[in-house]
Amino acid sequence: MTCVYCGGEMLPERAEAGYDYCLTEACQVKGLDKSEREFRKEYTIGLVHKSNFVWVKKSELRSLNVRADLESM
Repeated sequence: MTCVYCGGEMLPERAEAGYDYCLTEACQVKGLDKSEREFRKEYTIGLVHKSNFVWVKKSELRSLNVRADLESM
C-alpha cells in the first residue's frame, strides 16, 4: 500500500491498523492534522471545573452551557 501524501511505500502493519499515511515526519503532521479536524467535527471541549477539561460529543449537548449539560446527564 502507498502513502496518500507522498506516494511512498507503507508498512503493511500500518495499513492493517487503518492508517493511510507513512511514518515520515511530513506525512505524520498532515495525517494527524486531518484526524484532529475529523475528531473536532464530532467533539468539543467542555470545562468541568476551573482547569478540568473533558471531550464532549457535540450531539449530546442540549445548550451552549456544557457544564450544565454534563451535570444533567
